[in-house]
Amino acid sequence: MKRLKKIMGCLPKCALLLLITHSSASYSDSNQTPSTLAVKAHQSLLVNSKMAGDRIFSVGGRGHILYSDNQGDSWTQANSPTQMLLTAIDFIDDKNGWAVGHDSVILGTNDAGENWTILFEDAKLEKPLLDVLFFDPKKGLAIGAYGLIMRTEDGGQTWQEFTINNIDWHFNSIMRVGDNHVFIAGEAGTLIRSPDLGATWTPLESPYEGSFFGAMQRSTETGHQLIIYGLQGHAFSSIDMGDQWTEVDTGVTTNILGGTFTALGDTILLGAGGTVLQQSKGTTEFKRLPYRGFENLTSTIAISASELVVFGMRGASKLSLPDPSNITSAVSLSDVSTN
Repeated sequence: MKRLKKIMGCLPKCALLLLITHSSASYSDSNQTPSTLAVKAHQSLLVNSKMAGDRIFSVGGRGHILYSDNQGDSWTQANSPTQMLLTAIDFIDDKNGWAVGHDSVILGTNDAGENWTILFEDAKLEKPLLDVLFFDPKKGLAIGAYGLIMRTEDGGQTWQEFTINNIDWHFNSIMRVGDNHVFIAGEAGTLIRSPDLGATWTPLESPYEGSFFGAMQRSTETGHQLIIYGLQGHAFSSIDMGDQWTEVDTGVTTNILGGTFTALGDTILLGAGGTVLQQSKGTTEFKRLPYRGFENLTSTIAISASELVVFGMRGASKLSLPDPSNITSAVSLSDVSTN
């Protein structure tokens, strides 16, 4: 872990280095092949999800972008211009969204996600993009493999590629906390914080040298709670913007790949081998919920205090949460259909 120690020993504020500015003006001549409409797209690999207004979105294999207007009971496949694996999606409102994936592809929509266009691609870069975050309809960041960060200030029409000094680990997850803070979590315990929407960055002391696959946050009476999760069931919580971390005992050694908070304040983590964990608000113990499948679960959205939509290797399913005081209650999964 010499490289990790080198990262943590850099200056308090690591400068962003501008490498190149990319324009999307030529992508009408893209080499991408449009995604094929598939009846069972909702039953294939889905990696990431996002709510935009009342519409649920998910992206995944073969360039699939799906949306549901009835809380996951049925799904419609959007018009996607790529067959590349899409890894993440973000919306700033109910109309304007972006998605990223392999070939460093960046897609955009301004019609509530029904039709998508290519804003950027660079197969020669050989750095897949792994997450995307927009602050408003113009300004956003995309992150990916080998320390790749890309910034736009025109809604994705042009992109500037940056690097943070000495850090070339994979960046897996990016999230906004409060008005101005941004966090990146990634490979080899990488944790980086920006206090100014990505203008400057500070590497944080990491509580773990293994990889983090995701991060999530919620507002509290005193500020914000951050949770990071990843390899072999490791998860950590912070209430001081990442200055200090407390280990969370998940009770599992399987990789944690996704998570959310319910309306009742419960914490949900999920991951490899059909792992679904629920921690009731005000408690410290995670309880593993029975789940009929063993596929990797990658993302989830709480559609009510007692129901989730979960996404993974086998697509989308609805999952009813049991009463946390009666964890032996059956967890039901309902079938969904594609329009």
